[in-house]
Amino acid sequence: MYNNFKAKYSGCVLKDLFWKAVSTGNVNEFNSWMKKIEEANPKIGNKKIAMKPENLLKQQEEALTTQKCSVGCPLLDRFLRGGIPCNSITELVSESGCGKTQFSLQLLLSAQLPLSLGSLSSSSLYLPSEFPFPLRRLQQLSHSFRSSHPTLFSSHDPCDRIFLHPLHSAHQLLDLLHNKIESLLSNPPPNTHLPIKLIVIDSIAALFRSEFDNNPSDLKRRSSLFFNISTKLKSYANRFGLAVVVTNQVVDFVGSSDGLNGLRANCVNSRLFLSRNEEVLGKETGLVDDDGFVQKRTKRQIHVVFAPHLPESSCEFVIVKEGLTALDLLEGDDLASFLLQLHDDINNLKVMLRAIYIAGHATEPFTDFVVGHGELWSAQMLASLSGMDCNWMDTREVLIVNPSGSNQVDPDYLESEKRLEKWFLQNPSKTVIATGFIVSTPQNIPTTLKRDGSDFSAAIMGALIRARQVTIWTDVDGVYSADPRKAPGTMICQPSVNEFEDGQRLESYVKGFATIDNLALVNVEGTGMVGVPGTASAIFGAVKDVGANVIMISQASSEHSICFAVPEKEVKAVAEVLRSRFRQALDAERLSQVVAVISNCSILAAVGQKMASTPGANINVRAIAQGCSEYNITVVVKQEDCVKALRAVHSRFYFSKTTIAVGIVGSGLIGGTLLDQLRDQAAVLKEQFNIDLRVMGITGSRRMLLSDTGIDLSRWRDLQKVEGEVADLEKFVHNVHGNHFIPNTVLVDCTADSGVVSQYYEWLRRGIHVITPNKKANSGPLEEYSKLRALQRQSYTHYFYEATVGAGLPIISTLQGLLETGDKILRIEGIFSGTLSYIFNNFIGTRAFSEVVAEAKEAGFTEPDPRDDFSGTDVARKVIILARESGLKLELKNIPIESLVPEPLRGSASAEEFLQQLPQYDQDMANKRQDAEEAGEVLRYVGVVDVVNQKGTVELGRYKKDHPFSQLSGSDNIIAFTTERYKKQPLVPGLKSQLVESSVTFCGLPHNLLNVKSFAINNLLLNLLNVNYTDTPEVYLKKKKFIGKK
Repeated sequence: MYNNFKAKYSGCVLKDLFWKAVSTGNVNEFNSWMKKIEEANPKIGNKKIAMKPENLLKQQEEALTTQKCSVGCPLLDRFLRGGIPCNSITELVSESGCGKTQFSLQLLLSAQLPLSLGSLSSSSLYLPSEFPFPLRRLQQLSHSFRSSHPTLFSSHDPCDRIFLHPLHSAHQLLDLLHNKIESLLSNPPPNTHLPIKLIVIDSIAALFRSEFDNNPSDLKRRSSLFFNISTKLKSYANRFGLAVVVTNQVVDFVGSSDGLNGLRANCVNSRLFLSRNEEVLGKETGLVDDDGFVQKRTKRQIHVVFAPHLPESSCEFVIVKEGLTALDLLEGDDLASFLLQLHDDINNLKVMLRAIYIAGHATEPFTDFVVGHGELWSAQMLASLSGMDCNWMDTREVLIVNPSGSNQVDPDYLESEKRLEKWFLQNPSKTVIATGFIVSTPQNIPTTLKRDGSDFSAAIMGALIRARQVTIWTDVDGVYSADPRKAPGTMICQPSVNEFEDGQRLESYVKGFATIDNLALVNVEGTGMVGVPGTASAIFGAVKDVGANVIMISQASSEHSICFAVPEKEVKAVAEVLRSRFRQALDAERLSQVVAVISNCSILAAVGQKMASTPGANINVRAIAQGCSEYNITVVVKQEDCVKALRAVHSRFYFSKTTIAVGIVGSGLIGGTLLDQLRDQAAVLKEQFNIDLRVMGITGSRRMLLSDTGIDLSRWRDLQKVEGEVADLEKFVHNVHGNHFIPNTVLVDCTADSGVVSQYYEWLRRGIHVITPNKKANSGPLEEYSKLRALQRQSYTHYFYEATVGAGLPIISTLQGLLETGDKILRIEGIFSGTLSYIFNNFIGTRAFSEVVAEAKEAGFTEPDPRDDFSGTDVARKVIILARESGLKLELKNIPIESLVPEPLRGSASAEEFLQQLPQYDQDMANKRQDAEEAGEVLRYVGVVDVVNQKGTVELGRYKKDHPFSQLSGSDNIIAFTTERYKKQPLVPGLKSQLVESSVTFCGLPHNLLNVKSFAINNLLLNLLNVNYTDTPEVYLKKKKFIGKK
């Protein structure tokens, strides 16, 4: 109706008035709005008669009374007046990560609920276009769904009544609608016993964005296709009484140019918008908590944009393990009573805060009084919600504590027990909801239990009432493995029961990691401490006198020193009292003249069972302590290293054995192939090789894509287009290496850019592993190469370049293996150019050389200008790399190259001109072929490293027909090693590789990634573990088959 209206009467004013008119619920309001429409544009006149209020109200009534599909949450169903309506199309719109798919999955399950529970008693059809499919989440929801309705689903799995068909294109969807879907709706499979009443398409826009561009021609075709799809969906919705839900992900750049926007409004009946916002909480709504971290809350809302039966409104919801849910906590008298108390408390707080403002500062009792109100309101609300015979307790009236030092209090159990007995006499009840965290001093001044005060409150209360057990309820099903604010990707650890042992145990020796910041390390040492009883007692007695809190103690077995950690703000007083207490010993030089203080430290503790060691991360450990029970290992590090250290050890124990952050430089042919194959093999790499590869960044020459947790490789190309930003190599490296929770970093250079190569030294210096097929680093100036290799040998970072020579063949690792096992290289000879291998393998019989070259270029085997291949420079670079690997100090200029480009054609203006004139020189090549054939030989273009004579050459050689180099076909490459061990019969690995294909050039890269895995485990075993990857050809073939398509 609106689209018909706006076709003649445009403008925002009329649009707003129109929607207010058709959204109203009574005739008088409708007539009032229609009058304002006429006043805004008198030309409308009698046209408004088409919009009779009776017709609009009838439409609203039909929408209200039509059958609905329950969302699975009573409050959301109430908000949507029953759920998602049948006989119509409902669109769910949001940005990524707001809950569209969660909403959809929940609908698929809820549709199976019977009519008596407000749903459809039906099966569902799910058509996802985003991958991977969220199977684990669906199974999790299904499990919770069955638990909530055990009698309904005792004999079958709800997932059995969900039909799935993935979508790849909009045309495929239209074809399904015309054929399979109509048949499925008319004749549902007999094993389901339920008709299909719900269709979910998740998401519709993804199909169009991947298939069409934003040019006028594509927009027109896209609009037509979308109209046909929506028409068919509406037809099925009305014909079969379906609830049709389509999701649509909006992105920043989609605006008025997106042909879907205006069309969707004409093709759907209702639109719901899901939003997700991060709300900052904390000081002064301010900013950070005591640990320096911003406190945030995720707020999700569902908004009604338009619907014939719903007003414009919003409802807040949350996503929990069981699905989407909304909560109304209080209603009626309970709500009124709570709000009355809340308003009184707020008024009192305003007076208090005004007094603090006038005074210009807040004392600790004032602060404790203010922050305690959160506990008071929570206890009151929970008591009202409980539905039990209960009272709520303000523990400030009961729990009494005595301040014992900075940020510490000691419970006064005798006084607290007296007050507790009195409270029970005055408030008899079966259940008590008590506040946590807040207590009082003996003078009845409000205070708090400081750090972890709520758990402390529970323990104190349990002791006072002689409870047999205290259970701590948290918002997670277990214990976090680390602080999620410092180490993203933390896990929730749960105890597991061992049937053969009493009690419970944790499966992993390490349960979790904890950190404490803002500490200082105090060290007291001297020969006068050895064998002197009471020294430690005197030290810590002095510390106790100034009320300082000792966090950690470490003492050498020689008794020569004791160091301990205290809060930074207390270290000055501690140092002064120690110097005063031990003045005599200091003067007599029995102790060191200075009580050493190391400021700005943090503690990192690994907590678990039977721990004997913990891995390092190239971080200087200032002190370490371990109890004989092996339940805890504690180290002191500089505060700036704390987060890095936490992430390193957490990654080592809670991710795969080796988690590696990967950055891909160059997303063209080679880089793109690498990413696609990592996408295909990531799960298997993690399961079989225990390697978790996280691609944290992808950069091309113009745009880059960054992530803090890992890029979804199933759609990296789309993400780079949509979410990518202007390429900045420095920012890229910082994100991959220094801005996430994974300590092991690898940068893979898939370019031929000398500018990127110039960054290798700095990357290695910063502890970043480098993998590259780029030949320019190892074949460039000898001085720079030597500097690079020297740095690599001195550090624990690794520089792998297997793919620079031979691509998929293990040439570099084979050469290194021969050298490391004591063999001596005499000569290396090989066919290194796949292009020239193809040409000379096909330059047979009477074929002209120019004909074979033209064929190779047409097939894509050559560079755009074949002279780049025929010049021999690429082969010379590979010869230089192998020569330097063998110990020769050669420059590229030292390599004589036999160019296949005829002298007169080297100055040709273009590749086309070169190819046109090349036939003039066919006879020269034909003569060389004939000479070779008469001698029973073939021509091959080879690179040679002559280690004995310390030289390298690139030449067109001749080989007997029974030589391995003569047995090649296609674009095969091969190499032969002549060594002291293989002098009579050169070592020719039983491997050949077609180098011209990007998927094979890529093969050397994952082989290097597997090496990084080995090296990252333990720095002391680097060389030993590397032997594992000097594989026999048979073993390498198995890996190669796993890694790449070839």
